[in-house]
Amino acid sequence: CCLEAKKLTVEECERFVLFGGECNYLLHLGKDYRLHPVKETGRGGWLTSTKFLQDSPANWSAEDIKKLLDVAETAANQSLQDLELRGRIIRKKRSVGLVPHAGQEIPREALDETVLRCQAHLQMMN
Repeated sequence: CCLEAKKLTVEECERFVLFGGECNYLLHLGKDYRLHPVKETGRGGWLTSTKFLQDSPANWSAEDIKKLLDVAETAANQSLQDLELRGRIIRKKRSVGLVPHAGQEIPREALDETVLRCQAHLQMMN
């Protein structure tokens, strides 16, 4: 059934948030019953809204973020080589990802292994 038929209030719509860790997105349901990106900064931005949380990434320095992403990227590249995966590493502003080459697939087990390797490298940072 259609969301509009549910006759949700604006407040109910605004409380619905969709987060995608693997794809690095954060969306909220608008009063028009469509998903809209949540901005990073300013009123209602996720960085602004989480500054009061002591360990929030919103409070990390640019240097600390760069170090973390450098370690994750290095570990992912090493995994790509060791497991002979047909893909490439993509680095975004706040994330590192592994994307298969066109027409290729990366087995779920290989993705799990890559995540575990990255996690182990990141834990050694502390």
